[in-house]
Amino acid sequence: MHKNYLKIKSTTVDLIATDSYISSVEGGWRRSSATKGPRPNVLAISGWPVGRRLEVSVNIFLGVVEMDRFVVIVFPNEAQAFEGTRVLKELHAAGNLTLYSMAVAVKDEAGQLAIKDAAGPGPLSTAVGALVGGLAGVLAGPVGIVAGSVGGSLIGSLFDIANYGVSADFLSQVSSELRSGKSAVIAEIVEDWTIPLDSRIDALGGTVLRTWRADFEDEQITKAIAAEKAEWEQLRDACAQASADAKANITKRLNLAKSNLEATKNKADAKMVAVGNELKAKVVAMEQQVATANADAKEKIRQRISAVSDDYQARSRKLKQAWSIAKEALAP
Repeated sequence: MHKNYLKIKSTTVDLIATDSYISSVEGGWRRSSATKGPRPNVLAISGWPVGRRLEVSVNIFLGVVEMDRFVVIVFPNEAQAFEGTRVLKELHAAGNLTLYSMAVAVKDEAGQLAIKDAAGPGPLSTAVGALVGGLAGVLAGPVGIVAGSVGGSLIGSLFDIANYGVSADFLSQVSSELRSGKSAVIAEIVEDWTIPLDSRIDALGGTVLRTWRADFEDEQITKAIAAEKAEWEQLRDACAQASADAKANITKRLNLAKSNLEATKNKADAKMVAVGNELKAKVVAMEQQVATANADAKEKIRQRISAVSDDYQARSRKLKQAWSIAKEALAP
């Protein structure tokens, strides 16, 4: 799931009251009319005499480090789409963004969708593969994919991409842009700002569509375990107090509840492994990227590594806690 990380730089500035008072701006970023110059008044300051210097420490907001996005970049033709992949690779090498995985889809004049350059195997390609498969189903219909061009790992369902936070509105937007004869680059990226990619793609005649990547399955697993645990415990207690006639029916329901809870516990375990594998792959990709990036970009990439690691720790803790709850409930 994406998070917003504020980039903060601590510094010290000199403010001089040039009117009777420096007006109060509690936590704001606008400059008060009584404060001359471009520096924002970020503290609540009032009653300071004219001409007196006031040294304050402030936090300057430098931007937002954004987490993962899906981008679908639509081009008039296939050749331009492959030029778009070159642009993504160049921006990745320079450190303007981090590219995790991408694929190229071509929609022919008959409306059939072919995947010309598929996302490769491995944990970095799972999300893009699901998105490609889901888009293929929406854009081309169940028989619209050219049979030999898509690997089984790329056939995602709408349920899969919904778990990644892809909305119906975004699918509709892509469907409207990716008309017959056009091509698209589908990718998962991290970018600090949109100008580098937008400007390069605009020069190629392409259109960039963006949506956040999320990971709703974590929350679904956590909620399912809580609900299934409660049902299991209620049925267990009911079974212990039931009459002989009622016990057989309750036992069947109890066994089903136990089976459901065990299955969801195993799902949490598998998800923890998948999240860990994806983290490792992303960190490796970004560490390799640091080697080719310019000096300014290196620090941004290191911040991305830190943000991804923090996100993994939070997700892993939540899944492990849910797994432990299920394990404890199922203990004899």
